[in-house]
Amino acid sequence: MKLNERDIQLVRELRTNSRKSIALISRELGIPVSTIFDRISQMEGPVIKRYATLLDFSKMGYLLRVCYMIKSSESAKDELKDFLLMYPRTNTLMRINNGFDFYAEMVFRSMSEMEDFQERLKEQGAVAAEGHYILSEIKQEAFLSKEQTSP
Repeated sequence: MKLNERDIQLVRELRTNSRKSIALISRELGIPVSTIFDRISQMEGPVIKRYATLLDFSKMGYLLRVCYMIKSSESAKDELKDFLLMYPRTNTLMRINNGFDFYAEMVFRSMSEMEDFQERLKEQGAVAAEGHYILSEIKQEAFLSKEQTSP
């Protein structure tokens, strides 16, 4: 789906605050409410995948966030993917390349939870796992939002 400049403006508004009313977006952008409603409806699915809430995990008791680069044995790749998909502490899972198979962002309440996960990874066929702790968020989900600093 090709987006015109008005669509980009609309996406930028939704990326900044998806709970903003269509009427308010209409006033701010100078686009009729019916047009905004139609464009959002057309973009839902092909462009807008879902509306989500960004959480402060630490305030919920998940003090550890770790990004893992995981390499799987060839025979266990599907099994490992299924394990990561179903694991309750998986926040994000992506297939990647350059020596690794998966990128997984995980959230844990404690070091023992994290260590348990790492043991389970080995049992599920991971041959290598590189973990990187997230110390702080500097910028999150800002592309095509009002928080974006340059086009």
